[in-house]
Amino acid sequence: MSNGNEKIWINSADDHLTEPADIWVQAGLSERSMKLAPYSKIENDREVYYCEGKEIFRVPMAMSEALHPPGADDLRLRMNDLDKEGIWASVSFPSVGIWTTAMTDRAAHLECVQAYNDWCASEVVSVSPRLVPAGVIPLLDFDDAYRETERLLQKGFQTVFLPTSLPNDLGYNDERWEPLWSLIEEANVPVSFHIGTGPMPKIQARGLGGAVINYFETCVPAQRT
Repeated sequence: MSNGNEKIWINSADDHLTEPADIWVQAGLSERSMKLAPYSKIENDREVYYCEGKEIFRVPMAMSEALHPPGADDLRLRMNDLDKEGIWASVSFPSVGIWTTAMTDRAAHLECVQAYNDWCASEVVSVSPRLVPAGVIPLLDFDDAYRETERLLQKGFQTVFLPTSLPNDLGYNDERWEPLWSLIEEANVPVSFHIGTGPMPKIQARGLGGAVINYFETCVPAQRT
């Protein structure tokens, strides 16, 4: 509550962390995984994201620059930003690393996910308990998902991240996920989903109404989930 003069503090459920440009190098990924790991680069007037060597997403540079204020790269500056904006806690998803959810190679996927989670554990959690990184769960193998979630819980992650679209036409109501749900429930840790993640929709509408159709196709998996 506010008397009109006090700042009203809120919690943000969707912020993003900017990983180091060389995060995969720092992690010592295998040469094969390095070739498949997601990355971004500037092409003409757009920032283009690649995963397993294929273009997967692009944004205009104006949007990319708007999403990268100084606090995006310096988490201690970000704390000042949060204070100014009245944001008490920030659930934060990956930026480049969010595209690990679209990977199809199990070994490379697991390496990338663990590298990102280790970076969060060492470089983000220590800054402030108000920064709440969502640990990424690998989803190309049920055992990998369970073991990495165990590791995330041991490292003290306060939430875990799952995509809204699953690989291999799986659904979250598949009974083979039950051990994972039980593990998360027992730990009393919330699950965080992010729109537009996982295998990308096959529909790429063009022409009149195409933008609306594509936007809908990006968002509707959240409702389905």
